[in-house]
Amino acid sequence: LETVLDDFKSAPSNLDHDLLSIAAMRLFYTHYFFRRAHEMVYPLKTSEGPVPIAADSSIFDLLSTNEVGSESYARSLKADEKPLPLRQALSTAAQAFRVIDAPTQGIVVPYGVKGRAIIGELAAAFTSEDVPLNRQIVLLRRAQQYTVNVFPGMLKKLTEVGAVREVQPESGIYYLDDRHYHDELGVTHEALSELPLNQA
Repeated sequence: LETVLDDFKSAPSNLDHDLLSIAAMRLFYTHYFFRRAHEMVYPLKTSEGPVPIAADSSIFDLLSTNEVGSESYARSLKADEKPLPLRQALSTAAQAFRVIDAPTQGIVVPYGVKGRAIIGELAAAFTSEDVPLNRQIVLLRRAQQYTVNVFPGMLKKLTEVGAVREVQPESGIYYLDDRHYHDELGVTHEALSELPLNQA
């Protein structure tokens, strides 16, 4: 940003006399990406992920040329086997990649009628031994669109006021009490009845 501001100060006409011009945006992102090029490949540590990852590897490498994996596979080939048509290590990349490196907890929220319904269905499915595993999996997939991630501090507050519960003890599937969710405000550790909401 400082580079753009300096350029604007010394030659504003180059940026159309406007810090929000296309030229200014282009200059900003050129500098931004150039300086962070080493980060943009998403380097990985060898300890990350449940599968071994080669030293100095990156998400970019795993999803493009995957040189280490390809060479390892080539060394193991028998005479009658063909080389890999696709080199990408999609599964390894998915397991190793974290968009936000933070210990958040997913909580199913009662967003609208369907959000409340899925919470009820999950509770019924995970408290009954008669519900097959595939049905539970289907419900969990549906619940993903009604799930929000909260940070440890917020989770602690919600737990202290009894706003978060498990659909079944030790299931690891949490849901939020109706009184702590508002369709516009989102998750709140205070019950809605305690908030000074404007009455229309």
